[in-house]
Amino acid sequence: MKSLFLLFFCAVILGCHSSDKIETINSTHTFELIKATDSTSFLRWSDGKKTYHSSKSISNNYLDHKTLLQWSNDQYMCLRHSNGSDTWTDLILPFNNNEVKLYENTLAYDKVNGIVIYETDSLPYKLVAENITGKKKQFLGEHWKNCSSLFPHYCIDSIYVENKELYVDWVLPNKIDQPNTAEVQKVKLNF
Repeated sequence: MKSLFLLFFCAVILGCHSSDKIETINSTHTFELIKATDSTSFLRWSDGKKTYHSSKSISNNYLDHKTLLQWSNDQYMCLRHSNGSDTWTDLILPFNNNEVKLYENTLAYDKVNGIVIYETDSLPYKLVAENITGKKKQFLGEHWKNCSSLFPHYCIDSIYVENKELYVDWVLPNKIDQPNTAEVQKVKLNF
């Protein structure tokens, strides 16, 4: 009886996970750090066919043992570096040029369309959507209710981009004797 219950439980759990959310990192996508000075380094990365070398040196504040491969696809490789104090930097390495792009506190990606969503300190906005290749920006959240946190990521329950639309579960602060509430923000990205 226990075995039958365990089998049923495992089937339910496995059925809850969507297979389209599974991502793998291509094992031929590699990177290495090349020390330039005591405080800077260059990056070398490969898509398995071609090797790229960063056109500019990068501060070692972003390149050390905490720099990890976050994700990769046919167009980009993303490295993530924890900066401490609940902040992080993503380094985007393209597979078509040598320009490394740095983004602070990245929250979501549309990897197919090359769009990154990250926090901003440009009030009254909360987030920025940026096209990685064209550097076009769209500032977001101007009319969202204030969630009373310095870092917008504390106010986000979930966030994702699908078909050039951003979906954010924006959490509002709890009021006396009332639980937190969330508003779903849906924004069409203009890229």
